[in-house]
Amino acid sequence: MSSRHSTDLMLKVAHLYYRQRLTQGEVAARVGVSRQTVSRILQRAEDVGIVTVEIRAPQEDVSLLAEQLEDRFPDVSVHVVESDPSSLPHTMRVVARAAARLCERRLTPGATLGLAWGQTALEFARGLSTSPNEDVTVVQVDGSIPGGPGTGGSEYVVHEAADSLGAIARPLMSPLYVDTREIRNALVSDTRTAETLELARAADIIAFSVGTVTDSSGLRSSGFLSSGQLVELADEGAVGEVCGQFFAIDGSPRGLDLAARSISVSLEDVARVPVRIMFAAGVEKCEAVVGALAGRLATDLFVDARLAEAILDAVG
Repeated sequence: MSSRHSTDLMLKVAHLYYRQRLTQGEVAARVGVSRQTVSRILQRAEDVGIVTVEIRAPQEDVSLLAEQLEDRFPDVSVHVVESDPSSLPHTMRVVARAAARLCERRLTPGATLGLAWGQTALEFARGLSTSPNEDVTVVQVDGSIPGGPGTGGSEYVVHEAADSLGAIARPLMSPLYVDTREIRNALVSDTRTAETLELARAADIIAFSVGTVTDSSGLRSSGFLSSGQLVELADEGAVGEVCGQFFAIDGSPRGLDLAARSISVSLEDVARVPVRIMFAAGVEKCEAVVGALAGRLATDLFVDARLAEAILDAVG
């Protein structure tokens, strides 16, 4: 390929990805190359200066917002990116991919990465760079119903991350919630399920977003919970969830009966993982993020500027 053709391809790929906001998979289909090749082309475009990344907040410098949040939550390393007022999905993608870059730097040979599913987690998985990590394992930390709307299939998130990293995928092929505790106990006694959950609990890094207790919740849109169930959880004081486990604004657990019927790592399990990368976008996630931070669920937080401002207002 000539230098001119190579430059033209970088320009085309960068335009489709950054301007038209296609995913790497969609760009690959459009230009007729693999998704891994798209990832390499985008990295090359940054290296040669065709693409430059600028992080700025329209109202306040993002580094100041991060410092203010770290003053309030001294055990958490905070990363703030610019909000896109015209597109929450684009903001979500930028936040998730910033988190993915940190995760890549933290991964070491033989490490296990625990990954929750969801639309933001899918963006995180797609943001991981293609590189050989044969000794790394990506494990699903909460059960699912494959094919939930907006998730691309819950176990797909884990496979997408593993494919990007060249790692081993360990999906958790169980439902998130079941009808009774007896059913739950029977399912988690299955050898494969038990081994996967144990691997998730022993993860070196866990990456996840937070859910709300509203009808916009991923658990609601995916059919896991009804509006009535969410109202009941809100009446209990729940403000958010991680891995299908609900908590109050002070981080204390809520929805204990639901948790007892779930196939997932617990909030206590999450808090024991050494590196806990949490990412969220949009001001509606404010209370959920505050509750998760109060419960010490994160060592690293990635949010957009507007959400950062909302969190500061809520706690200050």
